[in-house]
Amino acid sequence: MCLSLTAQTDTAVRLIPIQKSDHIKRNFNTDEILNAKPYRIIHFGDSHIQGDRITNEIRSHLQQLYGNAGSGVIFPYSLTGSFGPLGTKSSIKGGYSYSSQLKNASNRPIGIMGYELSLTKGAEFTVSFSDKFKGKITNEMVVWINSNSDTLNLTFNHGKYSVDCLRLQRGIRKYHITSDEQIDTLIFQTNDECALWGFEFVSKEGLIYQQNGVVGAQFTHLIKHEEDVLLQLKELKPNLLLFSYGTNESYSNLDTVKYENTVENFLRRLMTELPDASILITNAPDTRSAGRIPSNELAINRILKRISEELGLSFYDANEAMGGWGSLYIWNKRGYFNKDLLHFSFSGASLFGKLISYALLNVLQDSTAYVQQLEIDIKENLPAKETEVVVSTESSTNQEIITPKKKQKFYIVKSGDSLSKIAQKTGSSVNVLVRKNNLKSADKIKPGQKLFY
Repeated sequence: MCLSLTAQTDTAVRLIPIQKSDHIKRNFNTDEILNAKPYRIIHFGDSHIQGDRITNEIRSHLQQLYGNAGSGVIFPYSLTGSFGPLGTKSSIKGGYSYSSQLKNASNRPIGIMGYELSLTKGAEFTVSFSDKFKGKITNEMVVWINSNSDTLNLTFNHGKYSVDCLRLQRGIRKYHITSDEQIDTLIFQTNDECALWGFEFVSKEGLIYQQNGVVGAQFTHLIKHEEDVLLQLKELKPNLLLFSYGTNESYSNLDTVKYENTVENFLRRLMTELPDASILITNAPDTRSAGRIPSNELAINRILKRISEELGLSFYDANEAMGGWGSLYIWNKRGYFNKDLLHFSFSGASLFGKLISYALLNVLQDSTAYVQQLEIDIKENLPAKETEVVVSTESSTNQEIITPKKKQKFYIVKSGDSLSKIAQKTGSSVNVLVRKNNLKSADKIKPGQKLFY
């Protein structure tokens, strides 16, 4: 009897919820957002975030419902060999150099934006804003500077203004500018060497959605600068922190045990020093950079989920929302990825941002009509996926639809292996290995043994 196989189609996208913690429910709710002056969300991540396509999608949905307080602190990436932000034009007369979390040969202090722009004495920096700027232009601005002296001569193209300087620890200075007109151009000259960390328009009502992405970044690149990052975060007082890392880790050869400990310790410190900020972790989307398979993707994503569960933080499985392992190929067929198979296209980033927006708005549990319309919009843009197999016989017209069961993953013990080494290789943990395999001690494993993880 012959069997023939035909494919059924379904969706690659899953409208999955955020795994909520009591902390996010307490701090991320409608009353808190409406009563904050303003409510600030800061989203850390890699190039997916720095491009502001995904975050701009999320920003637009939340601000339509809760008011536009702008995009928070921004940085002139265009002067560092990178790109953005949209709607700004930046230039420097005089000498300057720059560093990032990834390229910092001089070990310079770096704040939340992940970049710094060092200007020599006498240099002049100019930034102007056009109608394409995604933030909200106001008559107040804050400029973040790292310097050993009060170093700025601030000027504008029009209006009367005043400047106050708040001196923080570690050489960080926060210049607050108030003008009688909207500030569409900022010009400052340096009296001494200084480093620009970013600038933002001040808005007192609504919701700020700020992106802090760095091209090529891993979670640990941010953590290397945690003292300066924490100092700046304490001043900004964010209400919700999002961390979207994992893509670059997925392609690197890293020590997963050390990575897990480093990330967990950093998040524990954040929870202690910023007790009023909710924290949401998302994992890496499915990618195939330049055709390469991200060998650590599954391990890293399991680690991020496990840390969230251990610390009681909220977690959003962005990879699963895409459709899980291999969903990249389905998304790519619909034109949702660029040719590098690493970065989303405009339409792909929009869909990915809608998925996160939908999950966030479901935490708030209001604006039902808006959420329902967003769900319709998402479903209208879904890529197709081959998910089921129809098995038929030549002698019968009856068909049976078979959905494959999820296979339990296992590892074959090799000579010299220990539970800690196996945990690192599989992205699991010693406790999980002991529990799933009913082990009483680490001494009982032996070569050839099958261990589930």
